[in-house]
Amino acid sequence: MAFVSELFDELRDLLNDAADAQVPFATKKLFLNNGIRRMFPHVYRVVTDSTLAIVAATYDYAIPATLGDGFVISVELETSNASGVFQRLNGYDVIVGDEDLQSILRIERLLPEVGSKIRVRAVRPIPVIVAAAYAASQSEVWTGPDEAIHLPALYAMGMCAIRKLDDRQDTTRYSTTQALNGVTDQDIMTASQVWFSQFEAELAE
Repeated sequence: MAFVSELFDELRDLLNDAADAQVPFATKKLFLNNGIRRMFPHVYRVVTDSTLAIVAATYDYAIPATLGDGFVISVELETSNASGVFQRLNGYDVIVGDEDLQSILRIERLLPEVGSKIRVRAVRPIPVIVAAAYAASQSEVWTGPDEAIHLPALYAMGMCAIRKLDDRQDTTRYSTTQALNGVTDQDIMTASQVWFSQFEAELAE
């Protein structure tokens, strides 16, 4: 089991910002959540709902809120009421909604016994981080694939690098090769592009 605090640990380490002095915790959370949203539909979680029950002479059913705006990948029908045995259904259609209009599951075959359950599986985005502080993030479970837990930090680094960080444009550092103090805007944009490119490359894999 992984916790979302690992995302903050990685980001803090890459930024050398363990105390959240350069980039506040709330900003880190914002950038990490944007990275989590950016991963869908390449990286997702599978959610199952079996709360729908067959109603007499009814072929249209609102897709449960637990499946939200996910993509339906399978529909199964219970062979009879309370049998607990499900069979894959091919004769169905999904009438897609949006954030304001619920999607509809339409059954396109003879209905089984009234009361029989419909089991729907869908792929959904990974939930964003809700913890308001680092201590809370240590108990918030990461529900995405473990192998993708580092990806939001790469995206967040791209966002952090493009910011005007205090210790990136000061006059206390001197470049002996360019005879310049600090760094240029082009340096910052290049650093940001490196992180975004790494994020996109690993996301594609």
